[in-house]
Amino acid sequence: ALLGRWLTNQPASELALDGQRQETGWQLRGHARFADRSGRIVTEPTFEWSQTGEQWQGRIRDLRAQEIAAWATPWLNEPTRPWLASLNPQGELPEIAVQAATGTYAVTIQLRDVALQAAHGLPGLSHLTGTLEFAPDQGRIKLDSRQVRVETAGLLRAPVTLDTMAGTLTWTRGADGFRLESAGLDLANADLNARVWGSVAAPDTGQPLLDLQGLFREVRVGRVRRYLPTTLPADGLAWMDQALVDGRAA
Repeated sequence: ALLGRWLTNQPASELALDGQRQETGWQLRGHARFADRSGRIVTEPTFEWSQTGEQWQGRIRDLRAQEIAAWATPWLNEPTRPWLASLNPQGELPEIAVQAATGTYAVTIQLRDVALQAAHGLPGLSHLTGTLEFAPDQGRIKLDSRQVRVETAGLLRAPVTLDTMAGTLTWTRGADGFRLESAGLDLANADLNARVWGSVAAPDTGQPLLDLQGLFREVRVGRVRRYLPTTLPADGLAWMDQALVDGRAA
């Protein structure tokens, strides 16, 4: 269904492919062209693939996250397919490196201004830049992003914008959901400078479980109210709104 909607929104598509069979296997090279409903070309990715026995490796350049998601969705297993669809990834992928053999694969993707919607109790993010690496049921993302907007999915009172977001996140896929972990994620804007570490367990059904720790520096006390979790008692939030007036927490 997702692939069908994507094809509806990409009515003018073109694929060119050249291939040659050599002693070690196939060598493929080509390009694609995708246009929107008005006929405007929106992206022109190129790709190259080489085969050595049972192993393939290749590179794809100048794709977009939404195209990868549409292509990948029909071949994903049932728990993963709705997960990816709900994230609705968008953004530029300057280069994708792939290694694949029978029963396994490894993918490394460069990210530029990628956005993910809030889903499954996890925050939505935009303007993500870095590198994404993944294999079956596990992955890692290294972030070095600027002006990141965080949609906190109701955990905080309002969206937050971070001047910088840098660090590494890893995840694994288990029988009952995803687990995200980080040894340290650096977050900074005019209100605070923070380092957060810990884990988030996000089951396929039910609420996520957060086990997080943080170290905060140069906090603007008068702005703390924007970062208080909505799970605090309402009377406690109301008291803090009036009590936290000004100053800095070093």
